[in-house]
Amino acid sequence: MRMSISMKLTGGFLCLALLVLIAGMVGIIVLNKVSSSADTVAKEKAPAQYAVMNAALAVDTVQKTTIEYTHAVLNLEEIGAKITAGMEEFDMWIAMLQLGTASKEFGNSPARTIYQNKNLQLAVPRSSVEMLPIVQGIYDESSRLKAKTAELMAARKMLNSYGVKVGAELLDLPAFLNLAQLDHLDWIRQLKDAVNIETTFPANTDPAKGLIGEWLTSYRVPNGELMEIIGKFKEEYGKLLEMGGKINTLPAFKDKQRALTRGIGTTAKLERYFTDLHALAKSTYSTLESDNQQKQKELAASVKSINSQLHTLITIADKEMQNALNEAATAKKRGVTILIVLTVVAVVAAVVLGTLVSRFMSLKILSIAESTKKIAGGDLRKDLVIGSKDELGDLAHDTNLMIANLRRIIGQILSFAGRLTTSAVDLAGVSRDFDKDAAGLSAKSSEASDATATMNASMMEISTLANDSMQRVQSVAIATEEMSSTIAEIARNTEQAREVTSKAVSTVENTTVKMNELSAAANEIGK
Repeated sequence: MRMSISMKLTGGFLCLALLVLIAGMVGIIVLNKVSSSADTVAKEKAPAQYAVMNAALAVDTVQKTTIEYTHAVLNLEEIGAKITAGMEEFDMWIAMLQLGTASKEFGNSPARTIYQNKNLQLAVPRSSVEMLPIVQGIYDESSRLKAKTAELMAARKMLNSYGVKVGAELLDLPAFLNLAQLDHLDWIRQLKDAVNIETTFPANTDPAKGLIGEWLTSYRVPNGELMEIIGKFKEEYGKLLEMGGKINTLPAFKDKQRALTRGIGTTAKLERYFTDLHALAKSTYSTLESDNQQKQKELAASVKSINSQLHTLITIADKEMQNALNEAATAKKRGVTILIVLTVVAVVAAVVLGTLVSRFMSLKILSIAESTKKIAGGDLRKDLVIGSKDELGDLAHDTNLMIANLRRIIGQILSFAGRLTTSAVDLAGVSRDFDKDAAGLSAKSSEASDATATMNASMMEISTLANDSMQRVQSVAIATEEMSSTIAEIARNTEQAREVTSKAVSTVENTTVKMNELSAAANEIGK
């Protein structure tokens, strides 16, 4: 298959372009890998880590709010709403890790509603294989946490239900009983003073009013024994206040003294009921507080378990993020190394390919230039040996044709010169023998005239061949001008060869003129 120099050069440039293309593709692959790792960090690992951190914050808020709830006596509904909201937020973060925000299950879950209410735009993928079992464990433990929180809230509500609200303050039952007992004693003192100094009794006599009356009217707890004692207390308390009301209606001091004496028994019963209420309240509160503390411990254990698992999740999320970052860094480093290697290979390949092409062409051009120098010097013994099938090969082939034509022309010139010499010798012999044989001289003259005509025809043929050689030399010169600056040297050498050939043609033409003159002289002699 014939391959021109342009095709060879084009092939070399295509090879370099292929290397550059490969380097570019590797660069794109590396960038995609780094971008993919960065996307993994940005779209998967970072959101997962963020969700885990917020879940930990949510459960911590639930624990703190629950502790606040256990110590609160007022605004329990408001604090309870905060606990419920905290648990719902915690469930939302766990659901995001367990299901993934893009899943259909998450879209149909209550967590989706909370997600939308918070106007979150965070896309959290489903947890990795390593994280998913832990997330499931946290989800299971969160169910127990809800139950423990509900139990603790119920226990606190139960404990607070035994309290008595006095003004804006809620007193626990033992503290209220102490206050009520003091109020009762003060009421008794005022009653005695009113009887002894014969004044109007100023204290409350309505069983539904006052500190104790309002308590007895509204107090209800799920404790049968306590409510039974309170019922008895209420009955005796009503009798005592009825007696206190009669004191002001009795006119005589003795009547008031007898009424007060009868009320002493009722007062003693109330004191016993106070003692019983104190003992039962103390026992009840001890039981409720013990149960409350137990539930707090259970809640703390559940929170601790969740926090431990969340800590494990955070560790795994950190590790996965670090692995993704390391993978991105490794991919970047590997890609840079490959790009550097490919760049070096491309540069080396370009240098080697350029050197080989340059050497390949320069050797052939130098060979042609050397041959043309020899031709210009008259050495036509050796042909060019160029085996390539390209423009240089064509140039070598044309040069070889020129050498062959020059050899043939010179051979013909030598042959004709020999014949001319022979004819001249013969003519000289004829001239010497002229006197002896005029007829022979005429014949010889005719022979010389024929030889001269033949030689003239041959000279014309030689001239034609020389012109053909000149045209070939010009073709070689034109082809040589299209090469590099080195080929221009070949053109100059070829021009020298053409000038030599032109001189040879001129010499032949001069010889022809001389032969014509000789022929004319011979004809004159023949006459």
